[in-house]
This record gives sequence, structure tokens and C-alpha cells, in this order.
Amino acid sequence: MEKIKSKIEKLLRLSLSDSPHEATNAAQRAIELMEKYNISREDIDKHPIIFKEIEINYARVPGWVRTLYRNIASINGCYMVWKDGIKGEISKSFVRKAKIILIGMKSDIENIDYYVNILIKRIKEKAKEFKKTCNFTDRQMMKSYRMGLVEGCYKLLLKASQTFNENIKNNALVMVDERCARAEKFYKQNHVVRTVATDFVKCICYLRGIEDGSSFSVNRPINEQDTNPLALELKTSENERIKRG
Repeated sequence: MEKIKSKIEKLLRLSLSDSPHEATNAAQRAIELMEKYNISREDIDKHPIIFKEIEINYARVPGWVRTLYRNIASINGCYMVWKDGIKGEISKSFVRKAKIILIGMKSDIENIDYYVNILIKRIKEKAKEFKKTCNFTDRQMMKSYRMGLVEGCYKLLLKASQTFNENIKNNALVMVDERCARAEKFYKQNHVVRTVATDFVKCICYLRGIEDGSSFSVNRPINEQDTNPLALELKTSENERIKRG
């Protein structure tokens, strides 16, 4: 039975693909297995909650980075907090790097790692390209564009997640997914959480970012040997070069 549950978990992750065909097939197959073996989403989610700390190369976590982690964490049923680091006053090297802390089930946290690693790389590349093309030097405009990219790719993944959840509800197999609330409650039992608003201007650059972010491709690889985000990125780039001729 554990092997069946593991297979369903993989299909659930694939159901978040931005490829409609792949997402639909994965969702349908997951539903079939859940019906056949009388397994609910609640059964799948009965795993211990863990913490994972991820060091990032910033002294202070940029607004777009923490928003990206928070958005992807919420889609995957996890809770996210962060800790700013410290830079030396003289050498400017890191005394302590900033950290992202993910709270949730191991499989969900692995899923977040996968998507965020790809998206951070693509957002940086797209922002660099946008800055060069538009000849922008205004930091506030670039900040708004990055936030737009984050919002665009979030909407893309959220739509895939909602489509799957609707399929699940229609089959009356599971209760409402409460993993986020469970992870948040688990963390707040022993920690004080601060909230900081991300300050940016919702200008034309933000709207352009949403448009560009909505066109990102973040498919989860079906082949388990091809789970390296960089490998997938290189393959995607190569395919794009072939299409251009």
C-alpha cells in the first residue's frame, strides 16, 4: 500500500504541470488509484512535519524572493518564514547568510525546492533581459517587474493546482486540503512570527512582469532520472534553439 501511496504522491506533483495534457492525465490517474484502493488525500498527507533551512546569498531576503517562496509553499501545502543575515561592516562578506525556512511534509518541501530553483534562475534571466531591452536604470521599476514575474508564474501554478482540486472534489475523495494550516500551527507553537509588507509600485512594469511570468514553463519531469532543475533548464533552452532553427 505504501508503494501505491508513493505513486499517487508523484502523480499529484505532476498534476501541477502547466502542460494541460500532462496535468490532466496525472490527475485522472491519481483519482483512479485513489478510488481503486479507497485512499483519500488525507491518507496521503499523513506524514510528519519537518523544518528545512535554506541559506541564500543575501544579507536581507529580497521581497520578490520571499514572495516567491511563500507563494510556491502555499500551493504545496507548506508554511514559510525567513531570517535575514548579517554582512560585515568592513569586508562586506557574509557574517551570516539569510535563510528561508520551509515547514511541511518532506515530499512537499522537495517539490518547492524544485520549482523555486527553476523560477529564481528564470526570473533573474528575464529581469536582466528586460532591463537591457528597455534600458531601465530605475531600481523601483525593476523591483516591480520582478514582483510581476513572481505573480505571473504563481497564477500559472495556482491554476493547475485548482484544476486538480476541483477534479478531486468532484469525486468526493478528500476533505479540504489543510496542510498549510497544519504546518503554520506546528511552527507557531514555539516561534514568534513577524510580518513585513513587500513595498513595490503596481506600474506598467509590474503588469508586464505578470504577462511574462505567465508564459514560464515549469513542467515537472516525468522521468525520475531527470529531476535536476539545471538539466531541465538546459534541455528547455536547447529545444528552444532547435525550434528557432
